[in-house]
Amino acid sequence: MVRFHDWMLNSRFPLIPVVRWPNMASVTHVNSLDLPALLVALIGSNRWCPPDDRSVFDTFVDEHSGVTFYSTSQMEKETSWWLSLAVDGSCFRGNADSAHSPGDMEPSKTVLIGDVGIGFDAPFALDYRTSTVNPRIIHYRWHEDNKHSRWVEIAPNLSFFLNALNL
Repeated sequence: MVRFHDWMLNSRFPLIPVVRWPNMASVTHVNSLDLPALLVALIGSNRWCPPDDRSVFDTFVDEHSGVTFYSTSQMEKETSWWLSLAVDGSCFRGNADSAHSPGDMEPSKTVLIGDVGIGFDAPFALDYRTSTVNPRIIHYRWHEDNKHSRWVEIAPNLSFFLNALNL
């Protein structure tokens, strides 16, 4: 929806309207980190949701029957809760592991964006250690003995992740 006022704001180029998504996400950062512009746009256009064909997750995770992508308010809530557990050095933080990179996560450089299902405690996250503009996507792989639980990279960036999911 383009409003008349938006035309006036763009007076240098009066024939080019300023486009505003009606449902644009008001939150553009979580955990003091800027969300990627692509993610903000997807949320604002109500297109940030798992694909109907869940088989596309086969290459990323073993279990994916209840995949959920978080809204920005859920990102804030889940990230805050998860990171409060990870700060104490618990298993939720993981352990650095060169064989299954990165192995760990840095609480101050992480935003949770989804999970494989309620009760799985196996979220997807933006990991800003590689880039503050185009973070990689990591996933928490839970193991029963906890010491083998790891964060693993599943996509080098959000664009790659979305392309792999046909979004």
